[in-house]
Amino acid sequence: MALILGVDHRPSIAVILPLAVAHARGILLGIADYFRRRPEVWISILDHWDVTDALFTNSKPSGITAFIFSKHHEEILINLGVPVVSVANTIEGSCLPRVHFDDEAAGRLAATHLLDTGLRQFAFLGDTKVPAIRLRLQGFQTLLRSRGFDCSTLDWSSEIETWLPFDPTNMLAQLKRLPVPVGLFAPYDLLAYNVARVCHHGGVRVPEDVAIIGVDDDPVLCSASQPPLTSIRIPAREIGYRAAQLLDEMLAGREAPAEPICLAPMPPHVRMSTDIVAVPDKKVAEAVDFIRRHAHEAIGVAQLWERLRMDRKEMEHRFKVSLGRSAGEEFTRVRVERAKNLLLDTDWGNDKIAEEAGFSTASYLIRVFRTHVGVTPSVFRQAFQHRP
Repeated sequence: MALILGVDHRPSIAVILPLAVAHARGILLGIADYFRRRPEVWISILDHWDVTDALFTNSKPSGITAFIFSKHHEEILINLGVPVVSVANTIEGSCLPRVHFDDEAAGRLAATHLLDTGLRQFAFLGDTKVPAIRLRLQGFQTLLRSRGFDCSTLDWSSEIETWLPFDPTNMLAQLKRLPVPVGLFAPYDLLAYNVARVCHHGGVRVPEDVAIIGVDDDPVLCSASQPPLTSIRIPAREIGYRAAQLLDEMLAGREAPAEPICLAPMPPHVRMSTDIVAVPDKKVAEAVDFIRRHAHEAIGVAQLWERLRMDRKEMEHRFKVSLGRSAGEEFTRVRVERAKNLLLDTDWGNDKIAEEAGFSTASYLIRVFRTHVGVTPSVFRQAFQHRP
């Protein structure tokens, strides 16, 4: 007969997360993945700080994994005297072991995606007092400046991140002062959702006037938005798994690493809020739109100009002037991005992915993917899959 331990005799883990946030729920799944092999561990799930008092008045946990928003809360957890792992980059000078994703890289991904649409004017909205938000802006600006562009920073107000109704007058006035079309980076999805809501009610077109990209890929918020939001994906489940693994090692007496464990963000999930070809040259815009809609088919540059009845030599010159790349390079870029998404969203093998992304063979997919991404498709997929 198996020995059933009472709660007081089990090793216990407290998990403190803002469960209204999509990637926090993903972190929880990763923690659960890790501890499935440890059924003796009792896991208490607390929805952020609403019930923190109960954590301290009842029996003390063996260890804690937490999404920490303030130095005060960090000090409370440290004073408990148990191992703690943070899963957020929200506090200046945090002294806790941390596992989080690369915020600066998320900003670079946002800039790259907006540039790829042809946009040449950019804006940012976010509370830069928060370290993670400041790093996302830094990555966004750095990538844009490396391409010869800058961005406007809109005035921040905490009301714009609320779930409650708010007065959109000031935000709408700022949006209407921006040159159009403009690509706007809102560094988390609730903020992006509210910007889209202000645009919808104020007669600002999305994406024709303002193309919006967020971070977190919250399926509910992104789908509920008008129009649906493009958003950079966070490797939340892997963050949870790695945090649980680190906490388990600390409980076993091992030292935590001196530096945070920082994971790369995943490519954006592209939806209608950035579905724009922002190229003044109408013929080039038509060609780009055609490539994006047909790149997965067995066609190439010759068939492109033939179908659109355009002069190839003239259009290749106009393509370079407008986008800085050839039509063939645009075909490849679109196909590689499609392959990335299929690698993340399916369990298909290379043969199927090559077919669906527009590559003639799996070996050609692997060769082109390695050239443009730096790794093979299988290595790319493994980098974003949490351990079983």
